[in-house]
Amino acid sequence: MWTIEYQETNLVSRHRGTLPVVLTCPHNGGQKPEDVTRRGGGPEGCPRPSVTADLNTRDITTRVAQRLLDLFGEAPYVVIAEFHRKYIDVNRADQPLNCAYEVPAAKQYYDEYHNTARGFVDEIRAENGGIGFLF
Repeated sequence: MWTIEYQETNLVSRHRGTLPVVLTCPHNGGQKPEDVTRRGGGPEGCPRPSVTADLNTRDITTRVAQRLLDLFGEAPYVVIAEFHRKYIDVNRADQPLNCAYEVPAAKQYYDEYHNTARGFVDEIRAENGGIGFLF
């Protein structure tokens, strides 16, 4: 039995898979990015940032990925934010960046998460006639 191994850069864990599937986990990290703070009130015009993690989503994501590998002999692509969402909320991509984070030091972590997910999606689409699944 193989076990999926993850690499981490800028508090974003990832696994490059072989199935045309990307599993993302944006909100169950517990780490504080270096030099990143957040007041907690949110900038004017932005929704109030959540300070709670989505419980168990990291565990669910890694278990589903491993189960797919066990069943099919191939693993999905996986992207996991290891930082806590109270510092950076990567699900604010449809809003101004100051809604996702408040200090410039956070940009590298935010970008790492989104660039990794985007890169995996682009890779899957290029290899599978534009078709794949993003969860």
